[in-house]
Amino acid sequence: MTLGCVSKLRVDLDQKGIRSKQRFLTSGRVLGGCCFDRGALYHLLRNRIYRGEVVHKGVAYPGEHEPIVGEELWNAVQARLSANLTERRQARIASGALLAGLIFDDRGHRMSPTYTVRRRNRYRYYISQAQLRGGEPGSRPRIGADEVEQLAVQELCRRQGRDDQITDAASGTWSAEIRELVRTTIDRIVIRHDGIEIALKRNAINRAGGFVDGDTQNESPTTVRLALPPPCPRTRKAIIEPSNSGTRPRRIDHELIRALARARSWMGMLQQGEFADTAEIAQRHRLSEPHVRRLLRFAYLAPDIVEAIVEGRQPRTLTVKLLLRGIPLDWADQHAAFGLR
Repeated sequence: MTLGCVSKLRVDLDQKGIRSKQRFLTSGRVLGGCCFDRGALYHLLRNRIYRGEVVHKGVAYPGEHEPIVGEELWNAVQARLSANLTERRQARIASGALLAGLIFDDRGHRMSPTYTVRRRNRYRYYISQAQLRGGEPGSRPRIGADEVEQLAVQELCRRQGRDDQITDAASGTWSAEIRELVRTTIDRIVIRHDGIEIALKRNAINRAGGFVDGDTQNESPTTVRLALPPPCPRTRKAIIEPSNSGTRPRRIDHELIRALARARSWMGMLQQGEFADTAEIAQRHRLSEPHVRRLLRFAYLAPDIVEAIVEGRQPRTLTVKLLLRGIPLDWADQHAAFGLR
C-alpha cells in the first residue's frame, strides 16, 4: 500500500534481493530463483488463499486454514489494484489505441495494443494475448494498429455519410468525435487471416440508415466484413549454393554451437581462475553441477569435429543430447562414435 503500484513493488523486491522459489528438474534446468514479474505479483495480491478461502470454479469458499491477511488490508489492496487498472485503461485509450478492448483474434483471444521503436520511429500494433502467454493464437496473431483502425473508421464514416471525416481517418489522428463514434457503434472486431469482421451494437444498426450488409441478406445485419491485404512475409537472408556444386548440404545446429562455445568459455575461465570449480559455474548460471560437468566435456572434442559442427557438416545424429550422454577421450573413438571419418 505504501508503494502504490505493482511496478514499484517489483522494483523494491528486486532491490531487496527477494526471489521466487527454485525448482530443480531432472534435465539439470533450474526454474525459479529469479525476480518476480508483474503477472506473478498480481496473482499473489489477488490470491484469496491468504484470506483463508479456497476458490473453486470462480466461487470462494471458507478454507480449513487460518487467514494471514486481515479483511481491512485485503479490501484496501483490491481497491487500489482496481483503481490502478482503471487508470491504465484510460491512459491506453488516450495514448491512441482506438480499438483497445474491442479487438479479438478469430480464436476469441483479446488483442492488446503495444508498440515497438525502430530507428526512432514508433510502430503501433495489436497482438493476441495468447501469443504473449505462450498459447495458441488465431490465424493472424498481430496486426498493425494504423492499418486496422483506419479501415474500421473509414468504413464507419462512409456508411454514416461522414465524408468530411474520412480524411481524418487517413491521417491516423483520432478526434474525440471519432472515438465516440467507435465506442458507441462497434461491439467487437474479429481479426481473421484475410479480413476483419466488425460486429455492430444493435442500438446503432439503423443509425443514419447504414449498417446493413447488402451482400448477404440471409446473414445477421450486425456484421460488416472487410478485406485485409495479406501479411507481408518476413525477409530472410541466406547463402544459397548452386545445385550443381556437388557439395553436401549444410545444416547449422545453433544449439550445438552455443553449447560448444559455452563449454570452451567455461574451461578457459576455470584455467584462469575466474571460477573456483564447477559448483560455482552451476550457481552462477542456475544449472545443476552434474549438467555443467557433462557440458564441459564438449571442450575435449577433436578439432576437426568442432570445425564440421561450425560449418554444418556434422551428421544429423550428432546433437547436444547425444554428446551429453558421453564423449570418448580418444579422438579416433570420437570419430567412430559420432559417425565422422
